Amino acid sequence: MLKRLRSSPDKELRILLLGLDNAGKTTLMKKLASEDVSHITPTQGFNIKSVQADGMKLNVWDIGGQRKIRPYWRNYFEFTDILIIIIFFNGMRRGGTKHPTSHFNQYKFSIHNPHTTYI
Repeated sequence: MLKRLRSSPDKELRILLLGLDNAGKTTLMKKLASEDVSHITPTQGFNIKSVQADGMKLNVWDIGGQRKIRPYWRNYFEFTDILIIIIFFNGMRRGGTKHPTSHFNQYKFSIHNPHTTYI
């Protein structure tokens, strides 16, 4: 994926990590930045890290997944090049949810950037 996006002249990408609380967004962000992941605390609001990879600058945005923060997710979609939705599913139902992806259905048409890559 980065090879395809690397052809972009600006060589800087904004990556947005979304997922419910405790899904592993912060862990993924810290792994991308080669940081220690032995002590992770819940994200209150958001975290941003800039990471160099293959000659590109990746601006990784980790948005908290708590119920009170989810209504604000749509505020982060603008200028996003890559959207990664992290779903940790252990077989247990969560808050009456029928399917682990049902929390994201309301956002599927919120991103209007035709160049955004979805993962």
